[in-house]
Amino acid sequence: GDWYLPMPGELYQIYANKTAINKKRTAIKGSGFRESIRYWSSRENSSGSEWTVGLDRGTIYGDSKRYDRIVLGFLALEY
Repeated sequence: GDWYLPMPGELYQIYANKTAINKKRTAIKGSGFRESIRYWSSRENSSGSEWTVGLDRGTIYGDSKRYDRIVLGFLALEY
């Protein structure tokens, strides 16, 4: 499989299901998602900004590329 950055809608789906995802993730890795941080998506908002998603409220933001945000990579699997 190949790694990729999620689209804003995919990050929103993580927000919508974060309780169940965090429960499984914590059992495997020992920690859940950081809710106070915005996560980068794979989509640009403009030449100087990217779409990000805050997992605290599921809000989608257009953030400057100069800000520090977290990258959440996905691994594409075929089944």
